[in-house]
Amino acid sequence: MKRSKLTTKQTKLLQTVAVHRVLTAAQLSCLYGLSEEGARRSLKKLRKLGCLQMLAGPMGATSGRTPYVFALNAAGIQILRNSGFVERTVADDRLGPVAPRMMAHQLLQNWCQISHARLISGCDDLGGDFLPSTSPLLAGDEDGPWIAAQASVAGRVRHFVPDAVMGIASQQQDKHLLFFLEIDMGSESATSASSKANNLRAKILNYQAYQTSHGYRRYQDEWGCQLHGFRVLFVAAHRQGADRIRRLAQQLPDTDFVWITHQDQMLDEGIGGNIWTHGTTPDPESILGPSLSKLLGHEGRL
Repeated sequence: MKRSKLTTKQTKLLQTVAVHRVLTAAQLSCLYGLSEEGARRSLKKLRKLGCLQMLAGPMGATSGRTPYVFALNAAGIQILRNSGFVERTVADDRLGPVAPRMMAHQLLQNWCQISHARLISGCDDLGGDFLPSTSPLLAGDEDGPWIAAQASVAGRVRHFVPDAVMGIASQQQDKHLLFFLEIDMGSESATSASSKANNLRAKILNYQAYQTSHGYRRYQDEWGCQLHGFRVLFVAAHRQGADRIRRLAQQLPDTDFVWITHQDQMLDEGIGGNIWTHGTTPDPESILGPSLSKLLGHEGRL
């Protein structure tokens, strides 16, 4: 298929699908301000033009199968390569759909990214990046995408990759906030006897060491700002998962940087809403803090 058959709007839509890897009509409608039916028509048009594939969505725990998702196919990937949207060194598996076992995880990550975009667009004073580990735009090497990190835990160097890195900045208040996002689908154990296990406890300890070593300051150079630490945002697929992470964090020392919510809360109130608990604080708070929350007002549901 020739790129000339696509309008500028369709090419942008193709880029949007690439960045999110898989996309539902509901997600596209939030991103573009379309009706869900209008978003579905636009996606199906690109599929008819031969640029997208339509896949069955993952099974939900309570509501059956998620509606169909859309992803790039080989022709769509080639169009974006030819347009210069991505480096030619980026492998096809970084541009096409994620593996089926990761699809539910990716869709929840997408909702977090969409909520961040709506938060930023809701106030002229706010800005900030959302850098997902799965994005084809993040150049990487054998250790993973650009946002991959490392820290020394108990004398061992641990390499880890956040699901996403999120920034929120206020020019008016000269404030820059750094967050690392972790999506929890309930498939990882809370703890494990193995020191190499990718469990929740190990993740928290990795970030704890990363905080102490000031490894996060690389984002000061990237964003041209001053940072004074970070928070790790755990978004669980279900309330029970959020409760499990909360109990674990309370058992570990110095974990006030770990903030926890679950999918339903995030979709209802937005990522900047009063939906986060941390440490021994029982009442939900906003990651924005009192001053930015007051500036923005209530973000509202997606």
